[in-house]
Amino acid sequence: MHLQSWNRFVLRAFAVAPSLLGATHTWQMDGAAIELRLPSAEKIERDRTVDDPVGRLSSWQVGGNPLEYNIYQVDVRVFVDEHVQLPPELLTRNPNACDLIPQAQQDQLEAVAVRHRAMAAKAYEYWTSVIRWVCDDYRIGRPDLVGNESGWSTYLCERSSDAPVWVASTDIIITGLHRVGAEVWQRQSEQKKRRADPC
Repeated sequence: MHLQSWNRFVLRAFAVAPSLLGATHTWQMDGAAIELRLPSAEKIERDRTVDDPVGRLSSWQVGGNPLEYNIYQVDVRVFVDEHVQLPPELLTRNPNACDLIPQAQQDQLEAVAVRHRAMAAKAYEYWTSVIRWVCDDYRIGRPDLVGNESGWSTYLCERSSDAPVWVASTDIIITGLHRVGAEVWQRQSEQKKRRADPC
């Protein structure tokens, strides 16, 4: 059986134009073919009510046309020439059918999965570093830094009754994202090719 792998990674601070939903970037890295895919419009629509969506419509134009989608998760596939002798019945069963796979092959599959996970993680980090550079936005793919503020203002209260007499004004900071369109997506692909082939 020839194997490929699939991994999903969390992506932060990344927004795309609707035309890029379902788009892919493909490249070669460390002897493997890599494919990074953005979620499709159908997948985002299906995930509308789940707690951990792959993306969300974040803004729209007058008339209700989508303008921008925030992307929260991307899929990375790794294609390496991995061949493992496995019984064909596995394709009709749930994953990890241990009753059909001897322990030695289970260990082999686990080692292949670990190797693929490391390759996918390296590819994801590479892709986010290039997209940060192309977009000139350091936040893409990086964890959010969250302070300890609750959002409540400072209340001044009369001591004996604890009755509020003044609520301080507060600043609300809303950060926007750099929306990636087709031109930036294409530049990202070209930049990866230049890095892979310096001549």
